[in-house]
Amino acid sequence: VVSISPAGPVNVMIKTTQDFTAKVQYDLSNAGVIWSLGATCTPTTCGTLSNVTNTSVTYTAPATVPNPATITVTATSVADPTKNPSAVVNVAASLLMPGDYAFVFSGWDGALTRQVTLGHFHADANGNVTSGVEDVNDESGVSLSVSITGTYTFNSNYRGTLNLVSAQDNASYSATVDPTGTKGNFIRLFVSGHPISGSGHFELQDSSKFSGTAMAGSYAMELNAKPQDAQSMASVGRFNVDASGNLSNGETDMVAPTASYKQLTLGGTVNAPSSTTGRGTATFTLTPAPGSFSGTMQFVYYIVTADKVLLMQTDTRSSTVPLLSGEAQRQTGTMSLAAFNAPVIFELAGMNTQYLAQSAAIGQITPGGSGSLTGIFDQNFGSNVTLDQSFNGTYTLDSQGRSTLTMLGGTAVAYFFGPNQAYLMEQPNTGADILYGNLKPQTAGPYSPASLATLRISEPEAVSPFAECDSGIITFDGVSSN
Repeated sequence: VVSISPAGPVNVMIKTTQDFTAKVQYDLSNAGVIWSLGATCTPTTCGTLSNVTNTSVTYTAPATVPNPATITVTATSVADPTKNPSAVVNVAASLLMPGDYAFVFSGWDGALTRQVTLGHFHADANGNVTSGVEDVNDESGVSLSVSITGTYTFNSNYRGTLNLVSAQDNASYSATVDPTGTKGNFIRLFVSGHPISGSGHFELQDSSKFSGTAMAGSYAMELNAKPQDAQSMASVGRFNVDASGNLSNGETDMVAPTASYKQLTLGGTVNAPSSTTGRGTATFTLTPAPGSFSGTMQFVYYIVTADKVLLMQTDTRSSTVPLLSGEAQRQTGTMSLAAFNAPVIFELAGMNTQYLAQSAAIGQITPGGSGSLTGIFDQNFGSNVTLDQSFNGTYTLDSQGRSTLTMLGGTAVAYFFGPNQAYLMEQPNTGADILYGNLKPQTAGPYSPASLATLRISEPEAVSPFAECDSGIITFDGVSSN
């Protein structure tokens, strides 16, 4: 029995290397394996093998992307040549895998006004964005279905750049990509004369789900906005959508600078997406309308996968029209107290509307299983730091996935989209923090320095025009250093 590690598929950038090892069970003579590439391979077309032993080998990718871009590394048992597993290697000019991507950017221009961009681009195997489309909403107005092209490059440490060019803008981003090569985070690089700061993310799309039929189901949703430049607004909720695009059974909780609203009725329609970009449009209606804000809103969306959609409001921003953007996740499983049954990590970020100060909190919540919880958190409010604080609280969770939690000395609401996964928002008194974020399942312990490997550093969103934006990689040695 022969096994090869890594088993693949493995993403390897041109001119870089990947080590493989093989293990042969019941190999009494310790003969090991013979390593090989395809029978028709040459160093130019497939790459080379070096440092060859009967248990390991180093593969070096060619200088250019082969056609096809997929090759195999095979380990054949000496004792029994019928045992010959292969590892698939995807060779690319960049660690970003070729394909269709959805992306979102949220930031601020030099006039301290918010800008949100939502879009789609196609990345080829040679570092080119060959086509794409984006929708932009900022203080100057709304631009829809703008064509984009560009370039990208990522090196062996998963860092690089992404450039998206349109008739309106030449946007350059510093970016990191995850080891799968299918998603990443980025921040906007400063451009002289056009100082836009902010951050965003991109993710490989599943084009087989670009249809109204594939979208049908129930979703939880989180949206946030800046109706005024130094203040926040947030909303979490849920809805059903059928194959014809009709919204039903929708509700949302919303926090604005001057008021808080609970369980507004959410209705509307969702138009079918483009079969090539995953782009579609939707109309959302809130009843009753939240305060001075319009109850009817127009959105553009991009499908990421069958379970995830990115959204952005396309109404022209004004004092009564916010610029909402965010995402929706398909709800899975049965919603009840049992859907919250293990420790989760929470993160919240936003602004205090009274003092115009940024605030962020992270922590752990452990549910008791029947409506009680315990937690621990760290918070930074206007550079005043509170560390390692514990709290007790309670929670509910109904059949629609809506949960109320007492935590951090107040009340929060969450909409669950899966076991121990939810969008989270504080429900403050007027003039307090407007914070929004999420709950994510925590990997089970025990924990040690070896629990840390590689972290990608990038803000999910610039919550104010004064927020710092960083992008990078931290690699831990599993002992004590980075």
